[in-house]
Amino acid sequence: MTSESPSASSEQLAVYIAKDLTTRYHRSVVITSPTSLILTRDATLQDYQSILERLSTEDTRLEYVDSMIKFLVGDLLSQGEGVFGEDYACVFGVQLKWTLPTIHNIMRVAIQIPPDLRRINLSHRFYCDIAGAGFDRKALQEFIDLADTYKREGRYKWRKEVLRKVTEVKVRELLYPLPEDERERWLAIWTENGSPNWRKLQGWMNGTIKTPITPCGVSDFVLRKLDQRLTEEVFSKMTYNDCRQLMADVMVDIAKAV
Repeated sequence: MTSESPSASSEQLAVYIAKDLTTRYHRSVVITSPTSLILTRDATLQDYQSILERLSTEDTRLEYVDSMIKFLVGDLLSQGEGVFGEDYACVFGVQLKWTLPTIHNIMRVAIQIPPDLRRINLSHRFYCDIAGAGFDRKALQEFIDLADTYKREGRYKWRKEVLRKVTEVKVRELLYPLPEDERERWLAIWTENGSPNWRKLQGWMNGTIKTPITPCGVSDFVLRKLDQRLTEEVFSKMTYNDCRQLMADVMVDIAKAV
């Protein structure tokens, strides 16, 4: 294995694992390639269980290595910018084959997640999810500790469960500064559309994502438009023609809405 040939090293690792399985479990499986095998008729249940345990262990090991590498790369890049200035980017597309957004995301996560809060058993994808939430150190630690606990407890959907709690906190933060009627309106839109990730609600609110249409009955729509255009003070001074024009305007609004 050589540092100049990372893809070959990955292939050699796959071949090594395949050969090792063939040697250890030759009576139960035939490895036809690093990506396929055949379970023989003479296979034992013990070998079947042992092989799957081995493969699961290898998968977990690779996940840990991925999390470690992404953090180390992020640390190098973020610190390299301070040491080498613009020259730090000379590795983009040469030593690092990731796309530019991926590289910047790796840097962002390394900057926003303090080293002492990182847990190698949690996926780097999870850290990407919480890095952009703008949490202070205390909140970050609480969510990382919760994820660590859930995963060690064997919860299969640990990441989804923690991110649901993250979204609940962020939604409250986004809605808190708004007037009550606006807060209720956005909360209703968020809830009626399946309570998605907080980033989607943020996009709806700042206009970067098109807000979904909320179905509304005709009578409710007419009343809403009348409330917008008409106050009790104005109504007391309206003439017959004013009322006719108002209803015409509302009908136009209905047509546009449709």
